[in-house]
Formats: sequence, C-alpha cells, structure tokens
Amino acid sequence: MGYFRKAFGVLMMIILLASIPSYATTYSFQVGQELTQGQTDYDIGISLLEFPVSNTVFPYLQGDVQLTDKIKVSAHFSTGRNTDQSKKFLDSDFRVANDPDTLFVYSESDNDLKMHRFSIDLDYQLYQHGNYEILVGAGFKQHQFDYEIYNVHQWLVNVPNSDQYINDVTALTYKSTENIPYISLGYRQTWSKLSIDIETQYSTMVRYNGFDDHVLRSKHIDFSGTGDYLSVGINTRYMIRSNWALSLGYHYSMIQTYGEHTQTRYADTSEGGAGLIGTGTQLTETTLSSLNASLSYHF
Repeated sequence: MGYFRKAFGVLMMIILLASIPSYATTYSFQVGQELTQGQTDYDIGISLLEFPVSNTVFPYLQGDVQLTDKIKVSAHFSTGRNTDQSKKFLDSDFRVANDPDTLFVYSESDNDLKMHRFSIDLDYQLYQHGNYEILVGAGFKQHQFDYEIYNVHQWLVNVPNSDQYINDVTALTYKSTENIPYISLGYRQTWSKLSIDIETQYSTMVRYNGFDDHVLRSKHIDFSGTGDYLSVGINTRYMIRSNWALSLGYHYSMIQTYGEHTQTRYADTSEGGAGLIGTGTQLTETTLSSLNASLSYHF
C-alpha cells in the first residue's frame, strides 16, 4: 500500500503545481495500457533462475506539467500481472559454478507475477530549430517484481525416469526491487497534429535488492547489488481534437547488476540444520520490451 500512496502523492503534487498559473503553462493527464514481455534472472554460479515476464498487461496513469516553454515534469505509474502461462520459470543447478556442461538438476514451473512500475522525470529543451527539438533530462524509476512459483516439474539431467512433479503447493517466492536514477537524451519532431519522440535513458547507479524463499527447502536468499541501465523508446502522438490525443509507443530496456547474496536455512531439513548456509556473489539481468497505447487530455 505504501507504494500506491507514493505514486498517488506524486500525481497530486503535479496537479497542485499545475494549478499555479505563474509556473504551470499547460498540463495533461494520460491513461493507457502496456503489453510487456521479457524476463528477470539471477545467477549465483551454481544456480541460474529465470523468471519470465510473459504478456504482462499494465494499465497506467501519467501526468505531465509543462512548467515553462522548455521544462516539463512527468510522473508515470503502472501495475499489472502476467496473463500468459505458456512461458515457464526455469531453474538450473550446476555441479561446478558457471560451467553449463555440469548441469545436473533442471526444473520448469508455472508462475504468477505481480509487477509495479513508477517513474518521475524532468525534460529540458536544449535546442530547437523549425519543427524539431533536442531534449535532455534526468529522472528516477522503480521496478518491483513479485513472483509465486508452483506446479514444479523437476528432473536429473542424463538420468532416465528421474522426473518429479510437485503440484498444488507454492514451491518458491521471489520479490525484487530495482531503483534507477537516470539521465536521458531525446529527439522530437512535430507537424501540425502529429509528433514523434525518440528517447534513450542511461544509468550507472542502479540499486537492486531481492529476496527469495525456497519454501519446500526452508531456505531464504537475500540479494543486493548495483549496476547499469539502458533503454530506448519511440512514441507517436496524434491530436484527434484540440485537447485530446492518441499515442502509440514502443520501449526496450536492459538492467544488469552485480552484488552479493546470503543464504539462510530457517528450519532443519534433510539438507542440514537451521542457520547460515553461506554467502557469495550474484549477477542479475532484466530485459523488458513494451508496446503501449494511450489517450490523453491536455489543458
């Protein structure tokens, strides 16, 4: 609930700022929907876990304030869940760390994903000539993933008839957050009713935190890391009325972080007693590809 309050609070701040005539020349509100695909993974050397983002639908809300003829502030909030169960969660275990030839346990499972995204950014018109503009900016965005893994099909690689099925129980949960401050560079070209925006965003200051619970093994893993973010997007907007516009867009992003993890067993099991299991390094990677459509009203 705190996440929703934060997003709502930022949007309310934009509304209040837009109501001050001496600052807010124009503002707009946008409602739309995104269809996102991709995956988010973590690799701890002896295990690689691949979580799909499969046809995830995100209704979203966005507010924009044109503070001056050169400065615009925007806030974006979306939340959604996966609608396609055809892509499985994949778990690969290796006898030797980072050696794919030593794969010995493999599993595929169903998964449910809830995902939230929030961003706020500032754009500045650096240059304008005729009907095109060069924009620079800075912003902050956050991605939150919340997975539940169930209906496990696991087997020993190269061992016939070793299949094991674990159904109707939660096998694993995984939650992660990516905090991303970024800078941006954009290009915009405008005709009478049509405009096209192309933007790239970049960061070397991504902060990642994650937590997974191997429920069937009574084991927690805590993750933290830092890394890089790169994205590119294109958006077209067409004014269908004097105050109304339709937009279509595409966005691709990649995040990679490197850090440390700690494994803890919270109950005695056949694998060992409760307590600290060990620490190590991990690599995480998230790739997302989104199509979006929206309707906006401009004041």
